[in-house]
Amino acid sequence: MASPAPKAAADQRTGTWLFGSLLLVFYLAVFLFGPSVLPPYKYQMLGIISALLAGLFAYFLTGNIVTSVKGKISEASVGVRATGGAGLAIAMLLWWTYGPLQIQTPEQAAVLLQQQLQQAADSARTTPPAPLQSQGKVAGRASAVPMERPSAPQRSVPLSPGIQKLAKDLAAADPKYAAMATLQNKRTIPIEQLTQLRATLSAAQPAK
Repeated sequence: MASPAPKAAADQRTGTWLFGSLLLVFYLAVFLFGPSVLPPYKYQMLGIISALLAGLFAYFLTGNIVTSVKGKISEASVGVRATGGAGLAIAMLLWWTYGPLQIQTPEQAAVLLQQQLQQAADSARTTPPAPLQSQGKVAGRASAVPMERPSAPQRSVPLSPGIQKLAKDLAAADPKYAAMATLQNKRTIPIEQLTQLRATLSAAQPAK
């Protein structure tokens, strides 16, 4: 008859690998492929899932982690003590809520996108046009003669991949910024359309 100790150890190793792998895949998916802008409720759900996975991983890894949290509400003292995976789950939730990690709200992302669009427009206006090259005959061989373009304002603005991704994530995070979805997968945009989108961003932002 097999002893229960080896079976329990094997189950613990299996749980450790399973939930450890899930936690690693979860974080890689969030930080490598996830959006850069999230609504507050999705950010809170992300913290709960992260805490649950971390708690299950810690439970199968050691089972001996102890977390104690003490606070004071008015004159009554409140204490929370958790062991094992529950302790790490509570610690993760507290860090997710009160730690240095902060969500980028749609309003903050809208301000950042507006600044980046303004910088792109200013850069396009100040960039001199490239000279035209015409072929001529000098001493029996072809030569390139630079010809200047007529001075005219540049009517299109190049968009960086960072601007495209930020605009896509902002449009997905908040319906009032849905117009920003037109910037995704576009390398250039007419300066008139860019001006309209900047005005849309300003109008959608809450009044201070």
